[in-house]
Amino acid sequence: VRSENDDLLENLKKRVIACFTGAAGATGARLKYRWGEHYAAMRSNLTLARLFKQNMEMVGHPIRLGDNTLQTFSTDVGNVSRLVPAIQPLVSIAPDDIQLHTTEFAKAAATEEALGCMLGAARAMAMTAVDILTDPDTAEKVREEFRKSG
Repeated sequence: VRSENDDLLENLKKRVIACFTGAAGATGARLKYRWGEHYAAMRSNLTLARLFKQNMEMVGHPIRLGDNTLQTFSTDVGNVSRLVPAIQPLVSIAPDDIQLHTTEFAKAAATEEALGCMLGAARAMAMTAVDILTDPDTAEKVREEFRKSG
């Protein structure tokens, strides 16, 4: 079960268990469950996201902030984002009408175009790290936003 925030996640978990309990009762089954690892909702750092966006533009792969960069769903990176400033940017390596986790997406991901985009994203990430490491004011903005988000 995933959610955009921890409070909603707890509510959803209760509702899912209620569904499972009802189904078990209706069928005469016994319900036994164990929740796995908790993935926290992502706390994207807008300062980092803006830097990454600028760097993606510089390497020739422009992205939009928002849907592509400021993900808020629960994920393992969400747990990381509670400890350090983080983003989980998504870059397009396939046409918008191709869904993730499909054969078509796998084929699109294996193209030279997709490789170029991923290499561009890797360059932009490295450039973003350099921006933070070489500009104390930028680094402080990232830290300050992180402190306020927590």
